[in-house]
Amino acid sequence: MTEFYPTPTPIAYDHAPLHNPDIPINVAPLPPPALDLPPFNPQEHLCFQPPKQIHTLASLKFPESISATAASQVGITEPFPLFTPAAVKAFRKELFQPHVLRDCAWYPNPETCQLRGMAPKFAKFMYDAWMHPATFAAIDAAAGTELEIVFPYEIGHTNIQMGPRGQGDVMNISLSAEHAVPLKLSDGVEEDDLARPTVYWHHDSYPFVCVVSLSAPTELQTGGETALKRKDGSILKVGSPGEGWAVILQGGLIEHVALRAFGYGERITMVTSFRPRDAKSPDLSVLTTVRPISNLSELYDQWFRYRSQVLKKRCEERVVKGSELVEVMEMKKWCEEQIWWLKRTMEEMVVEE
Repeated sequence: MTEFYPTPTPIAYDHAPLHNPDIPINVAPLPPPALDLPPFNPQEHLCFQPPKQIHTLASLKFPESISATAASQVGITEPFPLFTPAAVKAFRKELFQPHVLRDCAWYPNPETCQLRGMAPKFAKFMYDAWMHPATFAAIDAAAGTELEIVFPYEIGHTNIQMGPRGQGDVMNISLSAEHAVPLKLSDGVEEDDLARPTVYWHHDSYPFVCVVSLSAPTELQTGGETALKRKDGSILKVGSPGEGWAVILQGGLIEHVALRAFGYGERITMVTSFRPRDAKSPDLSVLTTVRPISNLSELYDQWFRYRSQVLKKRCEERVVKGSELVEVMEMKKWCEEQIWWLKRTMEEMVVEE
């Protein structure tokens, strides 16, 4: 099975991603001030409509050897409405809190800020929104299969394109977090918009992602799409028509890139990672692309718990099935699969000397 699936390689960052250079990553966080946010309510904060178009693995030129073992035939959806403007305002208010920008920000290149690991400790509304059964039902319907969030650290990963002022632009957004702040994103428009993306070409570390736009394109703004490679090498670009709209992508399987926006506006996207709910489905998750931009103690703890929970579920299902007479070679094959699962679990927890 594994030979058909790509193993993500580290993203080609311009330099090692920086946490806030003025604050050590192991600093004890200050108690955050309470935010005056309403509780998540699907009637008020969800506006899901199924995607009108889906690009299947077959349409993206993936061979049957891959699509036959995939958890879903959905490669990527066209954008669909998911969260209301009220929900987006709440997300932005939580994301641009000073202590989030201090403790959860990473800077993989001079023009990109990434926020990670906010939920639930700094972003309860965000956590409740993604964990609500109504949200799961919407994601499952769009993805064509039942999914669950990999683990909390991967809820709400946020990519912010900064302009020439760098971190100063993030601070400007934080001053008016609930509302868009038009920024000078880039000078001019490059003829090759693939040459200098905000996040470079990569496969995701996890099987599925849901990418939600937290900003609306302006009339003075171009670009900012997600581009992906079909298996024949051709490029498909998918843009977002507005805030709260989402796409589902099999990002662990499909190589893709976040394109730079040009002109005046914002490019802010929130990404939550998913895996198949069925413990027997292919799940080739790794930590390759997220390890350089994570608090490793939190990441590894949640990674280990998720891998252990899946193994426990598999063992419980095996015990139930074990009431029937099972052929010896089948049992040995099952054991080998679990050994591989544990080996990958261990190997991904890289300890730096």
